[in-house]
Amino acid sequence: MMSEVKMSAVKTVRVTEHRLRAALRVQVLSGADRWGDSRELPCGVQGLDVQVLCIAPGDWLAVSDTVTAAELSQRWSGEPSAPELSIVDVTHEYAVLELDGSAAREILAKGCGLDLHPERFPPGSDTRTRLAKIAVHIACRATQHFLLYVTRSYANYLAEWLEDAARA
Repeated sequence: MMSEVKMSAVKTVRVTEHRLRAALRVQVLSGADRWGDSRELPCGVQGLDVQVLCIAPGDWLAVSDTVTAAELSQRWSGEPSAPELSIVDVTHEYAVLELDGSAAREILAKGCGLDLHPERFPPGSDTRTRLAKIAVHIACRATQHFLLYVTRSYANYLAEWLEDAARA
């Protein structure tokens, strides 16, 4: 799935589907007093090509394009200083849409209540929100480049909504 919509002579946006190699839901089971309020996963991803998205305190989605779910899960299982974790492979549950272009922030603002100004939501930021009335995790990779993590069953709906919002 890939589409490019030209909003004007200077504003364009491209929507493409992005395949994940791994997506793991990681939750703290014990030691929550130590890690439960942290936005950062306690251990195990140093040196790996993994993006850790905070769902809630003590609850993360770890995603990667290069590392498999089994490799990532094994990495945490062998970490002696880690709290007790629940690790569930949810790779097939998620679809990822890439939204890229000069109108990306403007289009996202049409469907969610976030302040998406680059000073408030700079590259490296991520959050869960509702976009087009569905739950989406938005990660800002560059000023005009976003990854949208959505339950696979809503991927087509969201892609079509983004294309419609770009035209409106």
